Amino acid sequence: MRICARNAGQVPGDFRYSNFAISTMPGSRFVMHRIVSRTEAGIRQSLFDGTYRETRPTGVTERVLTATEEEQVMRETFGLDLPSPLLWRPPSTQ
Repeated sequence: MRICARNAGQVPGDFRYSNFAISTMPGSRFVMHRIVSRTEAGIRQSLFDGTYRETRPTGVTERVLTATEEEQVMRETFGLDLPSPLLWRPPSTQ
């Protein structure tokens, strides 16, 4: 008998609780930082507290965004439906 530890005994409710916990617990990295990530064929895009990074087979590019650029990347690159006007503003480097 072979058991995959990743799926052994887990039900959808386990994943819902885990997702809820890491997105709401005060000490969670996901509460304390702005983190967005997306992977497609040949590219991984990530945003961590205003630093945008693209990783491709040919290399990595990274740049620090202004508050306006960060909001634009969240909307256009990651497809996030953010409220308008934005209820929070990341630290501005403008």
